[in-house]
Amino acid sequence: MGAGRGFSVSGIPDRLLVNAEYYYNRPGDEARRKPFAGLLEQAVNAGIPPEQAMAAASSFGAYEPNSYSRQYAAFFAVWNRFLRSYLTLSCNAVANLDQSSALLAAVLAYRDLNDFGLSFTVYGFAGPKGTEYTLAGDTGTGQLLAQVAF
Repeated sequence: MGAGRGFSVSGIPDRLLVNAEYYYNRPGDEARRKPFAGLLEQAVNAGIPPEQAMAAASSFGAYEPNSYSRQYAAFFAVWNRFLRSYLTLSCNAVANLDQSSALLAAVLAYRDLNDFGLSFTVYGFAGPKGTEYTLAGDTGTGQLLAQVAF
């Protein structure tokens, strides 16, 4: 289920967009979670970085992001024309409600008229150790991306 709304700011329609969603994942349960968490812990103890272990598990279908538990909620906010006409600020949160963990992201994106873009994203991972968004052991990370469309 989801709901969203756009707001006019400074006379610009839909300058601020807000969406909230709830997702019920029937197959997500304790029986699926525990073996995966144990397997990930064994891989880390064997010296495999958590990110590589999770990527391998995903490629074999043992782990699917945002399908680890039964209940999820998400919130997305986008501010178009943030400070300048070519900047966009997005703030997003996805929460695993069963485990009280969350993935948080803030994105500042630049796009000019010639389809060149730059974006800087900061991710934060919150929740108790061993929950879906803290499995890799990171509390945060960043990403810088350059794009050219033609």
